[in-house]
Amino acid sequence: MKRKLLLVVAALAGCGVMLVSCSQSPEQNPVIQEKFQKVADLSEEVDQLRAKMKDIQNDIDTIHQDLMTLKQMPRAAEISGAEVEGVKTQITQLNGEISALQNELSKLKSSGTTTSSARKTETTTTAAKTSTPVREEVSVRQAGQYYVIQSGDTLKKIADKFSTTADAIRKANKIPEGKEPFTGQKIFVPSR
Repeated sequence: MKRKLLLVVAALAGCGVMLVSCSQSPEQNPVIQEKFQKVADLSEEVDQLRAKMKDIQNDIDTIHQDLMTLKQMPRAAEISGAEVEGVKTQITQLNGEISALQNELSKLKSSGTTTSSARKTETTTTAAKTSTPVREEVSVRQAGQYYVIQSGDTLKKIADKFSTTADAIRKANKIPEGKEPFTGQKIFVPSR
């Protein structure tokens, strides 16, 4: 019987505690306060995740822009074989001209300071013929300035900006007809 009485008293005490906790306002109830705190913490985590997602989206946009810029850059495969051969031919010609001038210089040094006027005339004429293109190239390079291509630039826009022509820029930089320089490329802009 004592046992039953103890059980009844314990049950009544439990009910009393429950009644007291139910009779409290929600703000005073520790269980409800704990739940509100968890909701506030979760809301803060959601805000942080949204901020991270926004940063990731910005990173994706930046990578996309970089890829588009890379796609606009010319590739080595786009250089034609004819262009490569043309440059090789020019190099060969210049090497030949250098060798001829070196031979002439050696002959002049070995013959001393007294040479016939005919030889001087011939040497001067040969030197003038072989060095004229080089001198023209040097004078073209001296009259102008270098420019780094910006996004959206075209030869026409650059020519207008520097009061020259697109053809002059194309010729000075050996840019094939129908091609445009790529962003970041350094080109020479000759003055008019």
